[in-house]
Amino acid sequence: MTLRHACGWLAAGGATAGLGTYVLLPLPAQTVVNGVLGYAGVAAILAGVRYYRPARRLPWYLFAAGLFATVTGDLTYDAYLLAGNTEVPLPSGADVLYLTLYPLFIGGAIATQRARWDLTAILDSLIVAGGCGLFVWIEVVAPQLAEGPVDAGVLVAIAYPILDVVLLGAVVGMLLVQARTVSHILVAASLVLMLLADTVFTGLAVSGTYDAGDPLDIIWMASYVLWIPAALHPSMRRLGVPSLSERARVSWMRLVVLTLAVLAIPAAFALPHADTSDTSGTILICAAALLLLLVMGRLALQIRRQEASARTDPLTGLPNRAALLDVMQAALDGIDPHRGLALLFLDLDEFKVVNDSLGHAVGDSLLVAAGKRLRESVRHCDTVARLGGDEFVVLCPDVASEEARELADRVVNAFNMLFTLAGSGEVTASISIGLVHTNDSHVSPLDLLQNADGAMYRAKAQGRAQVQAFTAEIRTHAERRLDLQRALRQALSRGELDLQFQPQVDLVTGTVVGMETLPAWQRPGQGPVTPARFLSIAEESGLIVPIGAWMIRQAAEQLSRWDAELGRPAPRIAVNVSPRQFGPGGLADTLRRAADSAGVDPGRFVVEITENSLWTEEEPILRDLNRLKRLGATISIDEFGTGFSSLAHLRRLPVDELKIDRSFLRGLADSRQDREIVTAIIQMGRALGLRTVADGVDTDEQMGALLELGCGVGQGFLFAGPAPAEEMLAFLRARLCWEARLCRQGR
Repeated sequence: MTLRHACGWLAAGGATAGLGTYVLLPLPAQTVVNGVLGYAGVAAILAGVRYYRPARRLPWYLFAAGLFATVTGDLTYDAYLLAGNTEVPLPSGADVLYLTLYPLFIGGAIATQRARWDLTAILDSLIVAGGCGLFVWIEVVAPQLAEGPVDAGVLVAIAYPILDVVLLGAVVGMLLVQARTVSHILVAASLVLMLLADTVFTGLAVSGTYDAGDPLDIIWMASYVLWIPAALHPSMRRLGVPSLSERARVSWMRLVVLTLAVLAIPAAFALPHADTSDTSGTILICAAALLLLLVMGRLALQIRRQEASARTDPLTGLPNRAALLDVMQAALDGIDPHRGLALLFLDLDEFKVVNDSLGHAVGDSLLVAAGKRLRESVRHCDTVARLGGDEFVVLCPDVASEEARELADRVVNAFNMLFTLAGSGEVTASISIGLVHTNDSHVSPLDLLQNADGAMYRAKAQGRAQVQAFTAEIRTHAERRLDLQRALRQALSRGELDLQFQPQVDLVTGTVVGMETLPAWQRPGQGPVTPARFLSIAEESGLIVPIGAWMIRQAAEQLSRWDAELGRPAPRIAVNVSPRQFGPGGLADTLRRAADSAGVDPGRFVVEITENSLWTEEEPILRDLNRLKRLGATISIDEFGTGFSSLAHLRRLPVDELKIDRSFLRGLADSRQDREIVTAIIQMGRALGLRTVADGVDTDEQMGALLELGCGVGQGFLFAGPAPAEEMLAFLRARLCWEARLCRQGR
């Protein structure tokens, strides 16, 4: 059990003990506790609003006012009893306060939904409230009205259960529309406990068995206490921010609640007090009929939404890929051959950074805002669709080529402005656009999409935040990449890939301390393919995952063979990994299985991951890195200096080594700026107790500068270039002989 869980159980136990002790207190002491805890909840809400500055403050202010009215009503009620009265008159001053709390709490619950009205949630709320309302009418309201003349006391007595039903409906709506957060759950729990206590109180009051200080008061007290953590938890700032990704989701809980509400109709008529022979019965029948109509309307709405969901993106409400293809085909069938049509393929730049650093909820909000801005930036006759992820498409019918380019430029400029997201402040998100224009009615929608997609990737490659029109050269480039991807997939299955190794050398002693693995591909009939060329395709296509696992297995087997051939442990071996390799299955499991199969210690592996892959601290990556550390593996940040790391960030990561990017070594001997960057990296590593490795040591001048700056290990062509395992074995043997000769000479 973690410390966090232990503290949680202690807090829960303390709260339970405190509430249990409350029942044993005399009425004056209970009154004081009521006031302290209740007003503490009010103060906590106001303090939370001031400290966290939530995106929507109105719900919190309404809840604070409602809680204030509730607590003040309790104190007023107890004051009547402490003054010597045997019972509290009805109505009384306490009732004025109690009746005031309902519109405040109801308003607060509704205010959390104003950011995104959802018709399904409204209907569900009405159905639940209607089902409960039937029971309230039969068991409480109708008997009260039938007993005699209706005076102020009777009206107040029947107002409570009716308002409870309305509040229940508002709470159900809040639960269905709101994003799930700790604060949201605590607020809902507090309101539900209050409703539960009111319901039990109504039953006890009708039977005349309720007394002040009854154990029932514990439930009210618990509802007060829950407001304190609800208001002081950081998630309170997101109360009122809607759940974008689960709109109208039909969960099993939703089905259970709606089913129970529907079953309330026959159950209500089966109650002993259900009398349909008088005016009250007519009202009951009409209410049941209305409830049945609500249920039918809800089912009809669900059917219509399910049909629409097959052609609509659930997050943004835009047409999806299937709907877009149909619209494209219709536009091509009716194309004006003189003007033509255009297709804009759009992709948000650096969306992954926003999604990973600020959270998926913010990412979803950004996608919704992006879709809205797109609709505002294009013509009314244009169709905006979302294909998935951060990719959007705009179909522009009846448009000349020059007009399409102007439209695309206008969209790029529109995305240069900041996005203001509720609860997240301002976010930047530029956009890259691939543009294709055609006057040909015989071209297929899929070909148009593919061409625009290729142009979009060219826009990203040329610097992003720009428009790239499709050309024949782009088609040729895309076809070559597709051909290379197919060949790479075949190469993996046919065993055409191989490993090469480059040594890492201690700059002071000259000893080989490590070997970095590099994939090599000799494509049959076409010669060698550079890793820079095929690894990017592997990353995009997902082939990097099986290729990465193959590299780890091959490296482990080669390490075992070198141990046997050298007669001593070979140097450690470094493997580059991709963020895609972290996740289901786990990189740590892959490494452990490969090491066990080859009979080598997993602690002899160095796992290199690029700096930009680490800085967002994604949970799957951190989890696997910690597991790798427990296996004994060394964690190295590759291409260090090209990302966003800081001292504070590095301290949180399970890192052992910083690998200085080769781009900083090119000008190390004559560039003051590069020298200062390398110096800063070495000093940062020294401050954190991390080893530094310089990548790209190709000259004696670079090595001399690194020794002067205090870098311990280097890798580059000055020592040896990447070579096959056999050549690297000869290199290792030669180095071992050289080291032995130096030892004999006493050096």
